[in-house]
Amino acid sequence: MILTISSKSTFSKLILVLVLFFIGTEYCNSQLWLQVEKINSSKRFRYKIGDEITYKTKEFPDTWYTDRIESLNFEHGYIGLSTLDLKIDNILAVKKKNNRWLYHFINGIMLSSSISSAYNLAYFMIQGNGFDPWNAAFIVIPIVIWYLNKTIFQYRTFYFEDKYRLRIIDLNFYSVPKTIKP
Repeated sequence: MILTISSKSTFSKLILVLVLFFIGTEYCNSQLWLQVEKINSSKRFRYKIGDEITYKTKEFPDTWYTDRIESLNFEHGYIGLSTLDLKIDNILAVKKKNNRWLYHFINGIMLSSSISSAYNLAYFMIQGNGFDPWNAAFIVIPIVIWYLNKTIFQYRTFYFEDKYRLRIIDLNFYSVPKTIKP
């Protein structure tokens, strides 16, 4: 069935305009971003004003800080955080929560396999077959893999040395002063 909009139906036109108006409102809220991008690639992600950022500075390279972005100054290259103002050149690295589907898929498989093994162990013990150490190992091993996957691969770190760069993107429209030629 093909959806067609007749030219006489004003209600369907109104619905179409409303739907098109609300598409992409995620990107229309902010015209000022802090962008982390891979050099010579289209891979990037953005922080808007109000987002939480986890970063490491050049003054204290061993400590991670988490703060909320309150303002971005494009002209001077400053990031206004809730506790301090930080120059963009002083940021050494940024951590981002890993939202890849493979990470969640592996965690789900490991958790479900340990639940299945626990059920099988309980079933065999009820049947009178006794304790099976291999079945107990199949309970513990997926839990250990799930825990390691969660702790090691939960965050992805981006270092701004040669592969990634951090910059402020400003898409606001400013009025240009008229120049009068003598």
